[in-house]
Amino acid sequence: MYWRDPRKSGAVLGGSLTVLLSLAYCSVISVLATSLLLLLAGSFLYRTYKYVLQAVHKTSDGAPYQALMELDLNVDVEEVKRLVEMGVPILNKNLARLRSIFLIEDIVDSVKMALVLWIMTYIGAWFNGLTLVILSVASVFSIPKVYETYKTEIDTCLNLAIAQVKETYTK
Repeated sequence: MYWRDPRKSGAVLGGSLTVLLSLAYCSVISVLATSLLLLLAGSFLYRTYKYVLQAVHKTSDGAPYQALMELDLNVDVEEVKRLVEMGVPILNKNLARLRSIFLIEDIVDSVKMALVLWIMTYIGAWFNGLTLVILSVASVFSIPKVYETYKTEIDTCLNLAIAQVKETYTK
């Protein structure tokens, strides 16, 4: 996010935006199939390149993906149980909260939820959900760097705005 390593940040941002923009124009199945096909083609080309290089230099380096082939991809059952056990109380708490809101246990909370949902209908009319995700990804990669670069100027303006709001609030 802070572009400490521009190659990694650029790759993550570029990959994320490519997938999101692809999803905006094509179905999830098409994007997934095309992405996996590109990955397979790239892997095949790299494997062929390494094979030709070994044949030209007459070396026997072995398979280029040997280290990846030896990785243990087994899922630890205990770790999954631990993660599920951590998530279940959060899920239960949120389900109880939603039940409370939608069955109008507290009228103020239900009215707040109705207001939020009503505002969301307008946001949904203005923007597609995927557009909001694309804007969020672009913001995550730009706002922290801009703030880091112009921290003093932004803090000065922000403090002035907060002071103005406090002054207006007290009046």
